Order: sequence, then C-alpha cells, then structure tokens
Amino acid sequence: MLKKNITMLLAVAVVSLALAGCSAPATQPGGSATTQVSRDDTIAIDDLPKAVVDGVQKEMPGAVLAKAKKQSDGNYRLSDVKLGKKEYTVTVSPDGTILNKAEDDD
Repeated sequence: MLKKNITMLLAVAVVSLALAGCSAPATQPGGSATTQVSRDDTIAIDDLPKAVVDGVQKEMPGAVLAKAKKQSDGNYRLSDVKLGKKEYTVTVSPDGTILNKAEDDD
C-alpha cells in the first residue's frame, strides 16, 4: 500500500511539474516574454542589400555609411552616415526607400 501511494504521489508531482512548465512562456527581467523579444541585429555595411545602399546613395550622393542594424520590422537603421561635415541617422526599407532621415546632434 505504501509503495502504491509513493508511486502515485511521484506520478502526480511529475505531471504537475510538466504542466507548470508548459503553462507560461519564460520571461526576461522586466517581464517581457522571451518569445516576444524583438531586437535589432548589427550587420556589416558590406552585408547590406544593394537596394539599401543604392537608395541611400541616390538620396544622399557621396554619403559614407558607418554602422547598420537590421530592425525587427525588416527595415535598416543606418547611423553615423557622413555627408560632408554632417552626420545622419537614416532608416531605409529593404527596397531602398528612405523612410526617415535625421541629422545627428553634435
């Protein structure tokens, strides 16, 4: 009888732990679910799609690209874009359309 009760208790504990692990997504500090985390990925300028580079050069001829990140929405955020003595942050769609261009503060 005791062996049967221990086996039953152990089975209930295993099932409870399994269900508890499946009931909620893991969270990061701050409470956001890990499956919903969106982040931007830094990429090399040489790895930018040709359309993105061409779009910037068309809008800003002679611009020198320094830093790029692919955003979670699929667009590209280029920072420290130098044109003459000014620097810009530019958001570009994958097809090369300039979505936003802002002059950086000195």
